Amino acid sequence: MEKQVSFLILILDDKVEIVEYPGRVKTPPSKILLAEPTTGKVYQYVLKTSEFSQKPKTEHMLVIVLDQMFHGFGKIIRREVPGDVLVVEILGRGIKSPYEQEGVLYWPAQDDYDVMKAVEDLAKKHGRAVLFTGDKKLARQTSMLLSGLGVEVEYMPPNEYPGKEAIVRSMLQKIMLILGRESL
Repeated sequence: MEKQVSFLILILDDKVEIVEYPGRVKTPPSKILLAEPTTGKVYQYVLKTSEFSQKPKTEHMLVIVLDQMFHGFGKIIRREVPGDVLVVEILGRGIKSPYEQEGVLYWPAQDDYDVMKAVEDLAKKHGRAVLFTGDKKLARQTSMLLSGLGVEVEYMPPNEYPGKEAIVRSMLQKIMLILGRESL
């Protein structure tokens, strides 16, 4: 079986660069040969794939955090948003550590401090977070304390909506607006 190799040759002012691509041209280069036309010297550089790897997606992921009063909404939101969006549902007492089920990450919290700490940790890890809450005090505090981390707070008191479906639709509209802003 023959190894398929493609080459890209760059001619610069005083050097010629030959970049070898094993396999298809879209794969990152594994080796660069630099040749000096005047002396004929050839220098070989073996490249590590990490030099060409992009930042992990988790750093650019949007994290949607749903406060306890939106329990059960995570599964619906998960179905409607892109796969690289992390959906987190805050649960009150009853769980001791985070766990994932059906694409939703369930996070324990006993009080507002735990909710803010979870949002802060997720924002630091993933780069951007949106907290949906119906608690005015939590919304105000989180907005004041975590806005510097790229945290957005959406205050959505459930009694201002006719039902669960209306709240979910409003959440999805806000999420799509945020995702649209990020892609610009």
